Amino acid sequence: MTGGYMVTSAVVQLVTGAGLIWTLTSLDLPVVDAKMWVKLALDALVAVTALAGMRNRRSWAFYAVGTFTATAAVVAVA
Repeated sequence: MTGGYMVTSAVVQLVTGAGLIWTLTSLDLPVVDAKMWVKLALDALVAVTALAGMRNRRSWAFYAVGTFTATAAVVAVA
């Protein structure tokens, strides 16, 4: 049920998250380390789940990726 697009999106999510942290740090702006680590951990979890779903072709991976992505968005905004 999950395809290559989910894996690509997960990698983009990881890269943009790391880029955000790098940008904030290089500009000496305040960074909440715990929040950033949780966000990066969720992004990594999204990538691993998308890979597992692509290999196994299970529907649970689609819903798990969606849930983890929504959680990462809430952490990013809060």
